[in-house]
Amino acid sequence: MAEMITAVDHQVYPDYRMFGIGENPAGFGEQPPTPAGGWLGAGHAGVRIGVGEDLIETTLRVEHWDGEPPAAPPDHDVQESIRLYLPTGQLNPDEITAGARDLGLAVSPGEYDVRITGWRRGGAPQHYLAQFWLRTPAPALLRSIGCLIHAGYDRIAIVDEGATIRAVPPIGPQWFAVHDALVQFRYEQDRPTLRLELWAGLPPIWWGAPEPIALRLPTGRLHMLHLPPGEAGIAEINNGRIPLETLPPSDYNLSLSNVGPNFLAQLWPAPETT
Repeated sequence: MAEMITAVDHQVYPDYRMFGIGENPAGFGEQPPTPAGGWLGAGHAGVRIGVGEDLIETTLRVEHWDGEPPAAPPDHDVQESIRLYLPTGQLNPDEITAGARDLGLAVSPGEYDVRITGWRRGGAPQHYLAQFWLRTPAPALLRSIGCLIHAGYDRIAIVDEGATIRAVPPIGPQWFAVHDALVQFRYEQDRPTLRLELWAGLPPIWWGAPEPIALRLPTGRLHMLHLPPGEAGIAEINNGRIPLETLPPSDYNLSLSNVGPNFLAQLWPAPETT
């Protein structure tokens, strides 16, 4: 029989007749939509819960179990089960306009089954129970950053400040190419977004499974370069250079994906060789 690991009780303040629970999704995962036609709107890493009334006292109990919990009491008004992927495991309620609040509850990163039960009869205090149990463990998302790519350039590069390459050659027939501590790729949309993520291990496969690229970062200080057509001298790029992120210098695996008009670059430490 499953056992409860921990539980937190929290008073929430719904806004626009809803509140949320979860965290920000990895990659370009969907944020939870507004509940429309039902009482739940589920995204990749969070869910929005529609309530009966905004101004009635509303409480939320969040439980973490080591397996599927027993059935909830039978007097509930609504109940539904969903699946969420939690990239960091930091669970927080979302009060819409007021934003996220600290729940003081963290679980291991991974894919979770979630059962949400509600007691929301009109005029009485509303109570919701969210029960989480791990389905598949996964490495943690350690940090992420998003950056808007400017229009009017031929291609983009992510480069370590310590790269020895001084001129970036034309990219060739493929859509990306790797050089010394630098990866470059073409883009066709006017203003796509680049999202860079650092993972503790091999990230989950959201957008297919591109072959990982070996990339050595001698300093870990990364910049994004906007490159003109033809050969581009790195030292000559000023207006098109944007500081991106600082990571621990190391050998990494890089997965580069084209997600619609946008780009997702996921890095994780390469295994040590003996």
